[in-house]
Amino acid sequence: RNVSLFSTMGELQPACGSKLSRIDCFMTNLSGFPTWTLFCSNLTHLSLHTNSIGTLPDSLGRLSNLILFCASKCSLSGPFPPAILQLRKLKWLALDRNKLETLHEDISILTSLRFLAVEDNCLVKLGSLSKMTWL
Repeated sequence: RNVSLFSTMGELQPACGSKLSRIDCFMTNLSGFPTWTLFCSNLTHLSLHTNSIGTLPDSLGRLSNLILFCASKCSLSGPFPPAILQLRKLKWLALDRNKLETLHEDISILTSLRFLAVEDNCLVKLGSLSKMTWL
């Protein structure tokens, strides 16, 4: 089911439930992580590309069905967000064009991960990336 992001937030939250599987918030002027997405239990694709997210919540791990997560150009900074390590089904992860300084040393526990975009960050430390097919 597709839901227009031009709806009000009050209309979106009930729409999430168990039916919504993809959300694309590309350039929607978000300021902060859209916490209503955490109620979308069957979400497989979440794109927040080009917004002012800043930090990812620890509760991001609740989205256990995610296979694609894009937070490119989202003003993320500091160390790798550890909440991502809880997303065990993740195959595609885009964190490029942020100010991240490290990739978590345990990133190899994401055994389904095949694509990782981290260019244009401030990376000084990489974790094990042995299963990547595209970096």
